Amino acid sequence: MPSLNSFHRLTTFLLLGTAIAPSQAFTFFQTHTSRSTDVISQKQFLATPFDQLCPSGNCIDDCGNNTRIFQAKPDHIDATVQDYGQPDASGKVNVTVFGLCTNLVSAAAEAEDSTKVKSFFATDPSMMAVSDPFKQVAIGIAACLSDTCGRIRYPGRCMEDCSMKNLLNNNTDAFDWQHAMLNCTQRLCKSTFVLPYANQDVLGIGVLVSFCTQGILLLGAAAGAMASLTWQLWRGQGSYPRIVRKLEGPLATFLTAQTYFSISAAIASFVMSPSTIDPLNGYALMIVATIGFLCPVFTLLLLRSHNARTGFGTSLTFVSWILNTVIFFMLLRNLSDFGETVAEDALKQLFTVPTCDDSSAMPLCQQLTGSNPLKRLTGFFKTSSWTNIRTVPMLWAWTTFVLLVLIPEETWQAVRLRRMNKAAARKDAAVAKIGKDAAPKPDSRPDAEHLLLGRFIIATIFVVLFSVGLGYIFDMVKRFRAIGAIDASEWSFGQVVAAMFWIPVFLDVAHSVFVEKKHHVSPTVSPQEEFEMKPKPSTNRSAYTPLSKSSLEDRENEDQRAHSPPTAPVSVGPRKRSIHKRQTIRMEEGQ
Repeated sequence: MPSLNSFHRLTTFLLLGTAIAPSQAFTFFQTHTSRSTDVISQKQFLATPFDQLCPSGNCIDDCGNNTRIFQAKPDHIDATVQDYGQPDASGKVNVTVFGLCTNLVSAAAEAEDSTKVKSFFATDPSMMAVSDPFKQVAIGIAACLSDTCGRIRYPGRCMEDCSMKNLLNNNTDAFDWQHAMLNCTQRLCKSTFVLPYANQDVLGIGVLVSFCTQGILLLGAAAGAMASLTWQLWRGQGSYPRIVRKLEGPLATFLTAQTYFSISAAIASFVMSPSTIDPLNGYALMIVATIGFLCPVFTLLLLRSHNARTGFGTSLTFVSWILNTVIFFMLLRNLSDFGETVAEDALKQLFTVPTCDDSSAMPLCQQLTGSNPLKRLTGFFKTSSWTNIRTVPMLWAWTTFVLLVLIPEETWQAVRLRRMNKAAARKDAAVAKIGKDAAPKPDSRPDAEHLLLGRFIIATIFVVLFSVGLGYIFDMVKRFRAIGAIDASEWSFGQVVAAMFWIPVFLDVAHSVFVEKKHHVSPTVSPQEEFEMKPKPSTNRSAYTPLSKSSLEDRENEDQRAHSPPTAPVSVGPRKRSIHKRQTIRMEEGQ
């Protein structure tokens, strides 16, 4: 009667005979482009460092760990994420963990004839008697690919090629590398329809249109402000184009609207937990926060370049800056932790597939195609472009510097104007008391032309730098749009409201430009000079205080003198002619 060990050996032989039956030729396929397969030769396979691919010492057991199989670069591999699975300098492609596990049957059969490699493919006879480990590995990998396909934005585009039936050659344990596997990886790794949409409330199509409209309005306002300063430099101080006076009100309204929007967005951002958010939505939040603190300060600068004071708008700008600064640095601290595996970390948060051990097949895209669905986004975190996580704090630093200059400057101007009004009131009171003007004091202020030139140069530098900042934000938005994270067809209620947010500003501009006001000042008087030229409450008679008794008597005496006949002798000298008459006589004499 045969012993139990003999029975196990017989069972193992039969299973291996069916599962690892040696083929006519060694076949081992993998890919690095998803357009063609890489054929691994027998010599190259035997030279593979299996101690790195299979750190446990058993490749069959390691291939049962889907978490490691579907890593962009598995642990214990001596390579970078960008180089792993890609051709080296000589054009040779090394064996990968995914390639080994999807060619496990062929690899185990080849290892039987090599004493150096055979130990890495040893099988447990007791496990072989219960189930086929090669079949289990193949089913696990195929199930992960198929279920990941079901989680992408458009599952129908990969469902057929990524089905388990097609991947495993009609449910065998051999993968169809030359057809189904290539097509499946190609469709899984195409960013334009693979990634889930980002939170559309953060940066949807309506919000995108709103930001573009805001940028266009802001650049238009900057161009108008610079044209006005150029006009003043050419025509002299106080020579304001009439359109400038009309648009200062809408520009102040535009500033207020921006701060309302930015403050609301910042408060909503706290709900999304910026300190733990995934990189895809975190990137969108960083765009929103950057716009929230930069654009209002830019608008405030344009107003102050024309001495337009808006204390309420300045206060709102400061509040918007504080809230968005907090959001910005929470995001910066969270997203700065992502290193070279930023794409893998982000994809794990975006795709969680139970059959992949709570990972997904998406991180494989880097080694299977040489790219990943988040490639454009990872450039921001890996500082491979001018817009990256290391340079974006410069926008905050510049905006903060300008804001900390504008707030004290506006406060000083308000105090200075109040002092000027008090001085003018005292002067008017002195003139009314002594009956004549005091001798004017010499003006110690710099020449007006030099002041205009200095203001023009400073404003030009500031506007150019802020325009570069807007270009920086535009590049961030363009990169986000390129990965297909914005659903252009999703016009929900909130997206429509966001897109129409700036319509009141356009209407305010149209009203100011095309509707003639009943009362307007001379076109050569600036708004600040107009304010300073208004009668002060302390001059002669206040609009809110009755005239004194002595003033009434003086007024009555003046009226009597005006209506009484003259008592002084009439001058016998030549009668003074008006300027108009003298000019007419001279013209006649000339003729």
